[in-house]
Amino acid sequence: KVFYTSPLAASAGSKKSVRMPAGVDTDLFSPQAVERTANAIYLQGRVMPSKRVSVACEATDLLVARGIPATLTIVGPEEPVYTAELRRRHKDLIDKGTIVFLGPKPNRETPVLFSSHAVALNLASGGHYDKTVLEAMACETPVVISSRAFVGRVPEMWSGKSTPLEIADTLEAFFMLSPSERDMLGKRERTAVVEGESLPALIGRLSEVLQ
Repeated sequence: KVFYTSPLAASAGSKKSVRMPAGVDTDLFSPQAVERTANAIYLQGRVMPSKRVSVACEATDLLVARGIPATLTIVGPEEPVYTAELRRRHKDLIDKGTIVFLGPKPNRETPVLFSSHAVALNLASGGHYDKTVLEAMACETPVVISSRAFVGRVPEMWSGKSTPLEIADTLEAFFMLSPSERDMLGKRERTAVVEGESLPALIGRLSEVLQ
């Protein structure tokens, strides 16, 4: 048997392949008792070209230009040359505290970071099934993503976005939701992870296959 998580994985079409839950620790990744900042965007992952962090910065720039008081927090190890270029291009927003680079953080600290932001952004493209998307959802933090691999997990209106303009438009639409609509979306996304992507779900599925 070959186990895979993304429905768009190269191994997904094989007769010997079995899709598995990602195995998110939903006890660790759960809503924390902190206040969510209304227009705060959170991006976690390596600061490198494949994560398309530049697109997130450009989208934030567009939102600010529209008069939307959005902020972007970026967490993860930084590729020096790429990060230096981002810091140069977006110096004004960084100096104002609109874009913040926090560097790498241990897993135990990220649930609070997820929970203190209004929305989590992930711009890995193609069939990437980035576990940080599921960790955000487990913290009841709604997500806006580029990858289409999360069909059935993330509503279509919040996925498949790739250009700075598409991301900015989608985030603006999210910011227009009422607090109760945001809460409901976050709770639905956590339920989807607990039921379909958690460690217990993975253990149960492995047990079925191995028996």
